[in-house]
Amino acid sequence: MCEALGTTPVDDEAPVEFNDFPPEVQSAFEVYQVLQDVWEGMSGTYMGKNMSGINDLFTIYQVSQDEKRFVLELIALIDSERMKQLSEKRKQEEATKSSKSPP
Repeated sequence: MCEALGTTPVDDEAPVEFNDFPPEVQSAFEVYQVLQDVWEGMSGTYMGKNMSGINDLFTIYQVSQDEKRFVLELIALIDSERMKQLSEKRKQEEATKSSKSPP
């Protein structure tokens, strides 16, 4: 794309590839993707990931004993950010719906 535009690529502007992350971060994302989502039934609120089988997933994805705590902390951080994003999206959708409905 840079060639077509006649520019040179800038490393700081290049998108990050999955393989650019350290192995522990890659493991955290791999395990996170497999964990089951938990949604509140009545309101449809995202409650987080079901962590009940995480030790089995650590074994399957060959997360070492030394890395488990760090990977678990990363998974919690990822899930926390996802909860914030989904909550904000839900608030925006509700605000849009309420502004469109007649008084």
